[in-house]
Amino acid sequence: MTRTAFVGAILLVVAVPALASEPVVVFNSNGGFLELTLKHEGKAIEAIVELRDEKGVPILGETENGEATIPLPAGDSFIVELKIGERTADPIRLYRTATGVEPSRVLLSYGLRPCCRSKLKREPIIAGAPDPQPEIDDAGWWDWRLGLAALVGVLLASVVALRLAFSGSNHG
Repeated sequence: MTRTAFVGAILLVVAVPALASEPVVVFNSNGGFLELTLKHEGKAIEAIVELRDEKGVPILGETENGEATIPLPAGDSFIVELKIGERTADPIRLYRTATGVEPSRVLLSYGLRPCCRSKLKREPIIAGAPDPQPEIDDAGWWDWRLGLAALVGVLLASVVALRLAFSGSNHG
């Protein structure tokens, strides 16, 4: 049992950094423009950016030193797609709010969720129809989960180390 707990603790400690290894994008609305900053482990990342309005009309841009300023598409919501190298991140639906856009910070994912698919050609676009509530894909959600996993890993490693230390002194 001790060996199993030790291996589990090691796996947790090794797996936690791997969960946070995807880039983070921060969005801000400034006038009629969307400003975005794209970073991975604190370093700026270059990407091709595509914004699509509710009708699917694209607006293209690129990051320079991890930052881009692109005209905001029409409508209450729009989709952002980022292509980093050969990988295209899952689409992100942004919603206009009184203070800017939401979500304002997103941990990128790849192939995990079909949340932001475009409407099919046979689906009518109804002017003024409410959009579904946004799924907040905020990095804060990951922060507490990663912190909890790290805490559990440290606690398990401490318990195993203490057991090994005290079990060795009983046989001497």
